[in-house]
Formats: sequence, C-alpha cells, structure tokens
Amino acid sequence: MSNDSTSLEVRAIVAEILGLEEVLESASQETLTEWDSMAYLSIVSALEDTFEIDITEENINDFGSVEKIILKVLECKQ
Repeated sequence: MSNDSTSLEVRAIVAEILGLEEVLESASQETLTEWDSMAYLSIVSALEDTFEIDITEENINDFGSVEKIILKVLECKQ
C-alpha cells in the first residue's frame, strides 16, 4: 500500500468517525473538537480492522494526528 493510498484511507476513516466531510493530513486532536477520547478509541479500532494491524500499549499514544497515524500505519505494515 502506497503512502498516498494510506493517506487517503486514513483521512477517510478519521472523517467518517468524526462525522466530517473531509479531514486534512494536518488535522489532529488539537485542531478538531470532534476528536475526543471516544473518537480516538473508535479511530484506533477502525485502523486495526482496516489495515489489519495491532496497536499496542507501546504505540497507542501515537494516533493523535492524521500525519502520525499515516506514519504508524506504514510502519506497522512493514
């Protein structure tokens, strides 16, 4: 999976969970009020299901921005 397709898919997942039409790669918990702790958990769960990755205690805190999510998903898929 390429970086571009990963970016598009991650952004689509985050947008759907947050109930937004579109989410930019620069979006984060700090920039979107919709991205609360419940949304965070929903995003993590959707990422695990969609990309068939395991999010562990060591990396669970690395999913607070779209940019970090993309990097982690790419790293986990290697």
